[in-house]
Amino acid sequence: MNPTFLHTSSLALAVLVSACAGGPAYQRPDVTLPAQWQAGAALGTSASPAWWSEFESPELNRLIAAALEGNRDLKAASSRIDQARALAQINGANLLPSVGLSADVARDQRAGAPAAPKHTASLNASVELDVWGK
Repeated sequence: MNPTFLHTSSLALAVLVSACAGGPAYQRPDVTLPAQWQAGAALGTSASPAWWSEFESPELNRLIAAALEGNRDLKAASSRIDQARALAQINGANLLPSVGLSADVARDQRAGAPAAPKHTASLNASVELDVWGK
């Protein structure tokens, strides 16, 4: 083998190996958590709907308010939920009895007789039985 090739190869290998071992040894920072967060996690309590207010950050409150206000997906989803509830209520109306009330007033005029008012009222109730599973 060529002595120049061996010299260059060993020099490249030394550079590569020395590049992998750079910097001081990593020391994990000492972090202590507040007692209120540890107690909440230990008790298994769930987060409140406005969990970010616990940080008492006006900037965070402003950002979340802006995100909720401008979130068209959330507004559309809320609208679809309202629409689905209304449709379910309309579709369930067939399961209830139907009741109707009507009134009518008419005058009956016959030759040679005085006009006599005629009053009628009717009350209708119906229930559709679901015999065929519709």
